[in-house]
Amino acid sequence: MVGLSALFLAGVIVVTAALGLGVRTTYGSGIDDRLGSQVQRDFLADQDAEAAALSKGDPGMISGRLTGNALQDVSQQITTAANAGAPPTVSFQAGSLTVLQAQDPIDPTLVIEVQEDGSKTVTSSAGPNSAPTEQTIAFHGDFWLRKDSSGRYLIADQKIQNLPTSILPAFALITVAVVWVGLAGSLVVLRRRAKTIPAPAAAGLTAAVAAVVDALLPMSRTIHQKDLRLGSWCAPSAACRSTRTAGIGRGRSMPARSQHLSGCDFWWRRFATAGRVRHVRR
Repeated sequence: MVGLSALFLAGVIVVTAALGLGVRTTYGSGIDDRLGSQVQRDFLADQDAEAAALSKGDPGMISGRLTGNALQDVSQQITTAANAGAPPTVSFQAGSLTVLQAQDPIDPTLVIEVQEDGSKTVTSSAGPNSAPTEQTIAFHGDFWLRKDSSGRYLIADQKIQNLPTSILPAFALITVAVVWVGLAGSLVVLRRRAKTIPAPAAAGLTAAVAAVVDALLPMSRTIHQKDLRLGSWCAPSAACRSTRTAGIGRGRSMPARSQHLSGCDFWWRRFATAGRVRHVRR
């Protein structure tokens, strides 16, 4: 069970790292769940197409995904990168999205806006013998979408502002990992406490019986500790040997009339016999 818990924890950490804790999406007034989910899906697909076009230097890859001012802007970026040499590899990571109804200040016909907080990763190489360099840029973007004839939403205009690098995503990932590690550790501790405590050894049982006898027979019936050595059996007294109870140490029952034993012999034989029987059964 502990192994499965550890495996589950590792899977959660890997999935969390791969998905970046997921994309948090909220809808503004006038945007229902159905419309909001479609806009989110189309917007992320448009952005993936933009990243692929920038990475391959192919403006044809954004055809049918971007339109208007956004199409012109990205096409210009592709041309600039191609003139500088091999295009870098680009990817977008969306952190949070807000879908709302708002007019584009440049084109009032655009009324569906997506506000995104995310990051852009650019990996470039100076040559075949040079190690690639990677740069991650956090940004806030305002995107306005237009619905085409097929019913799909295309990015038509965009305004992007680069932000200082934030450690919040990494901190959130570490926090999730620490919480899961704590839960797994608590599960292990609880399972260990729930396990059955092993039976005490014969020596430990003998010592425990000796303590009980000392408590039951104060002063006049004290048993000297040296007579209760681990693994040994207390020899009956002379008076005890003359009675019919000499065989009690071998597991035979004591007759009710056998009261000639001293307090030491009587109680010690009762506890020692019980201890031996429990030890043999275990």
